[in-house]
Amino acid sequence: LVDNIMIGKLGKVAIAGVALANEISFIFLIITYGIVTGAAIFFSQFWGKKDIKSIHQIMGICYRLSLLLSIIFFIGSRFFPSEIMSLYSKDQAVVDVGTDYLKLISFSFPLTAIAMTISNVLRSTEKVKPPLIFSAIGIVLNSILNLMLIFGLFIFPELGVKGAAIATVTARLVETVILVIYSYNKKL
Repeated sequence: LVDNIMIGKLGKVAIAGVALANEISFIFLIITYGIVTGAAIFFSQFWGKKDIKSIHQIMGICYRLSLLLSIIFFIGSRFFPSEIMSLYSKDQAVVDVGTDYLKLISFSFPLTAIAMTISNVLRSTEKVKPPLIFSAIGIVLNSILNLMLIFGLFIFPELGVKGAAIATVTARLVETVILVIYSYNKKL
């Protein structure tokens, strides 16, 4: 959403290309959300029983499924972005912009799989504030980086659509690292 709003200032072709590329990202998010939300039922159930071993087993399954899905989406988006974008539009300018964005944003898929899994485990084990705070940090960082990288503010070059993708991946990386460190320190 943040990318789409800021990219809107770059014109119709840019917003169309990013919006179409984000369709792929949205499909990935919905499927991943289904996986981790389904697992959250088990996390909550086992948390109620204080069965930490079973939480770890379900967490491992959730990681494997969501990471497998992320690798499939990564490969498709990274190595076949033009073909994927061509399914959505016949306008070559839109496909080209979307391809540039999708190739870069593909790096966020594995990070998203990890972050969503950890966030759901935390929420299911009565630790709801940390994922909310870390997600807010990611959104704020994404917004700031978008401003700097899309429009070339301060010392940063003006990268347009590519800047939006770099900002999104960077923000997701920071959020995921914070979640991993937090969960490791809490012995999740």
